[in-house]
Amino acid sequence: MMTLASDVLQCVLLYFDVREIALSNKFYRTLVRELHGLNVSHEILHLIAEKLLIWRARICRESVYGKTIGFYKGVVIGRERQGTEHYDVVVKDSRESCVYDMTHLVSEAFIKLYPRSPLIVFDAILWELHHNKEKKRALQQFLFSLNIVRRYLTDLNVAVISPSDELKNILKTIKNRIEIIKRVNTIQSKYNSIVVLDPYADKALTESEIMKADVFIIGLLVDDMFPRPFATYTMSLLRSLDAYERRAIIYKNHVIGVPKEINKIVEILLKVRFEGRSIDTAIKEAMGVDDKIKRIIYEALRHCSMGKVVNESILRDLMNELKLDERYYNKVLARVRKLSCWRS
Repeated sequence: MMTLASDVLQCVLLYFDVREIALSNKFYRTLVRELHGLNVSHEILHLIAEKLLIWRARICRESVYGKTIGFYKGVVIGRERQGTEHYDVVVKDSRESCVYDMTHLVSEAFIKLYPRSPLIVFDAILWELHHNKEKKRALQQFLFSLNIVRRYLTDLNVAVISPSDELKNILKTIKNRIEIIKRVNTIQSKYNSIVVLDPYADKALTESEIMKADVFIIGLLVDDMFPRPFATYTMSLLRSLDAYERRAIIYKNHVIGVPKEINKIVEILLKVRFEGRSIDTAIKEAMGVDDKIKRIIYEALRHCSMGKVVNESILRDLMNELKLDERYYNKVLARVRKLSCWRS
């Protein structure tokens, strides 16, 4: 998976005539944990860019020795340690001392060059409709979403429209570069292709639309305690977004089984766009156990409606298709065997 941030940072480093960088021991240990031990050069640059933006890393001009661990498009990446290879630029943890700090120069150049599309926009206009427990759940999903975006893009690809004072104060407690937007026309004036994600939309989102869209607008709303079936449509009306495309994420012609969680919607979008997944594959990978069971029950009911029999073989085929673990068989069976078309 090639990430955009690594290419932009590579261009910025070469612009400043930095062709070799070393990672301090402390910073290297942090990266290894996030890379799960894999020294993938473009991923290293991606993580450096991400941490520079949120003030967790700094770039220093100072002399160190180290050993090469990677290379990406003209930039040699080394690790600080005893050795014969000399480096004049070191990437450090933000808490480490720095001889000559060039972080600001690199960060500013990166921000100017880095494209904001695709922009993931979370609309918080209906935030106050939440019960306090739902607010916690929505915030959790939002933070999970931010971590997912950071795998592929950076905080510069995230915006929140009209956050309440409560939400603003929460965002201040975490290091981020999320854009706060007061009015939706700010987005409308900058971008051409805007898609509003709505599970009740008449049209299904296509892979082509995911690849081409400049902006995805997602309601920062959960309905765990109180169902709000047309909340996104209400949001669209309040924002005068009715002129833009409303799309539902559909799995094989129906929304049942498609995860509702905000972070899983973001995961589906970015897996399709940056990993080349089909929508169906991305949805299956994002489904939780409950999502899969709901979909299996729906498929069993569909078999019944077509006059077909549902038996153990059919049930296991449905479970295998969604990769639902065998240990859930009895749970699914308890519900399916109540259907009139069930045959043991």
